[in-house]
Amino acid sequence: MTRRSRRFTCFLLGSLVAFLAWGDARGSRKPSSPRTIDPEPPLALSVELVTLQKNASGGIASLRLTVNASMSITDVVVTAGVPGKLVFTDGSSLMRWNVDFGAAGARSLLTDVIVPEDGKFVISAEVSGRIQGKPVHRGAAYKLLVGVQEPAPRVKDGAIEYAASQAGGA
Repeated sequence: MTRRSRRFTCFLLGSLVAFLAWGDARGSRKPSSPRTIDPEPPLALSVELVTLQKNASGGIASLRLTVNASMSITDVVVTAGVPGKLVFTDGSSLMRWNVDFGAAGARSLLTDVIVPEDGKFVISAEVSGRIQGKPVHRGAAYKLLVGVQEPAPRVKDGAIEYAASQAGGA
């Protein structure tokens, strides 16, 4: 091997090392430390509107309550409550379901709410159970609008303005 070819080989090897080091600095290679994953609760509850049958005043709202569990859960109880004059189809203001959760996954419950007048109502729901023998509790709420609309937020210079808190945010 001639002196010139050795220099060229050294140049190539040096360039390769520099290139690999540059790729490592840019993060294109596999990181040496594991990524951080944000923890998620093993139990979640959501409430959503399926349909709204609007009457002259009020209506009937069909709601879906969905329970998601990422682990096996036992003794699962879901409750939902409605405010004021609202009632479920059985005439009660509180519904309770015992849900069978043999394994992790999602379970959905459907229920109808009779709304006698137009307005804004907050439907509250809770789920409780036991995961690995420890009690777990989650809650959710849904804002039901019947015959009314939320006022549009005030926009100034491209940003939404919110009313200040009378207590100064404390």
